[in-house]
Amino acid sequence: MTAAPDWWAAAEKEIDSALAGFTAGLKRKLEEYGDKPSLLLKKKNPFLLRIRGAETASDLAERMLEASLSSSEETRFGNSFEKCAEIACGFGRNGSKSGIEGIDLEYAEHDGQRTLIQVKSSVNWGNSSQKKQLKENFKTACRILKQGGSISNVRCIEGICYGKSERAQLGDRERIVGADFWEEISGWRGLYPALMEKVGLHAGNGLQEAKNDAMNKIVSFMKENSLLVEEDKVDWEELLIFLSQ
Repeated sequence: MTAAPDWWAAAEKEIDSALAGFTAGLKRKLEEYGDKPSLLLKKKNPFLLRIRGAETASDLAERMLEASLSSSEETRFGNSFEKCAEIACGFGRNGSKSGIEGIDLEYAEHDGQRTLIQVKSSVNWGNSSQKKQLKENFKTACRILKQGGSISNVRCIEGICYGKSERAQLGDRERIVGADFWEEISGWRGLYPALMEKVGLHAGNGLQEAKNDAMNKIVSFMKENSLLVEEDKVDWEELLIFLSQ
């Protein structure tokens, strides 16, 4: 990894905070599920849970929690990573969060020029209508910036946070992927692996403990409401009756 620039020490503290916010959000969600097991049970398809092999209350609780978290964690992490991009762009390019609707970041490489960025998670980030909207966002932003006359050159970038490094010209915009994207917004080639290192420091971060606590509360709720046969085995008939009430 190339030597870190002078600004990295300050930037990584803010990036740490953004990543900590992601894990804190997941822990809050787990606490919410543990405190309201009835709502969680009623949100999930019992037939799907059983056909996927859940037999004990512990299995059921774990599968429900995993399904609930996975449905939102990609979006949550995307928001955290977008914040990391904003931080890196601010320190590396003196950029900022854009005030133009639909544009995430912007910075100026020289007078009379502006670079606009829409940040996406992966190359498969959206459907055809969403990608059409991306083009419209860039078109509108270019028009707004050029109206004043002081900006004549606008560069539009579809920035992809992870994936195989790539730079491609797609009509009026560029698509920059993975390590190339992070280098583009920060000026530092080593940022991509540095981010992986920072993410590794937040791995887990109390999530397993929060998950275990939520699982225990769900199992206790099922026992208290006679939804189990034997000690830990799900009574599917009773569960269906409960969910139908």
